[in-house]
Amino acid sequence: MDVTAPVPPLEFDGFDDETHYLPPDKPEAPRGVDLGGTWFAHPVIRVGVPVGGLLLLLVAAWFLFWPSSSKTGPILITLQGDVPESRVFLDNDPLGSLPVTFRFPADGDSHEIRVEAPRKLPWKRTLQPSTVKAETIVVKMEPLMAELKLVSSKTGVEIRVNRQGKKAAATDEWIPLPLIMEGLEPGLTLLLEARWKKKKWDMPIQVPAATFVEISVEPPSSGR
Repeated sequence: MDVTAPVPPLEFDGFDDETHYLPPDKPEAPRGVDLGGTWFAHPVIRVGVPVGGLLLLLVAAWFLFWPSSSKTGPILITLQGDVPESRVFLDNDPLGSLPVTFRFPADGDSHEIRVEAPRKLPWKRTLQPSTVKAETIVVKMEPLMAELKLVSSKTGVEIRVNRQGKKAAATDEWIPLPLIMEGLEPGLTLLLEARWKKKKWDMPIQVPAATFVEISVEPPSSGR
């Protein structure tokens, strides 16, 4: 029976010049940001911050993209006013006469309300969708002022005018014709005192419902 002799242990006598070896691997750097040891590492914070940011984005998108019509909604506006022969317009669309109730357009745009009437200055108002609300608006229209031109076929005619319907004071100045009078309310009665040479006469005038009127002041066949 053969017996194998034991292998003697190897003895390490160091590296020689021809021996190569690999340097040890460097530990792999951790990926991402290490939140350990800070309050960001708390589970509530790590979950709550992304969720909160998402909610803020949703709220911003709701305000930005939500239709403007849903913000204003259908709004009823009533116009009241005692103005005969009035005509009401929304932009250029007729709505009828006063009083009138209409629905403000829910398109998110501004719109102009206009009221017209004979012998009245146009009444206008622009409504903004951001401030419009259901309301009753009282329309008060100003009279359309008239302009009178007083003339005469006679040279040297002079007048004194009192706008209150009374005779002019004796100290009032005599004004030669032609004369233009502006800003007169239609229906107002003027009392003119006129003179020409040795004649004097009174001449009441009611301001007509027109923007411009020319009136002739002529001496009577007999006078003072």
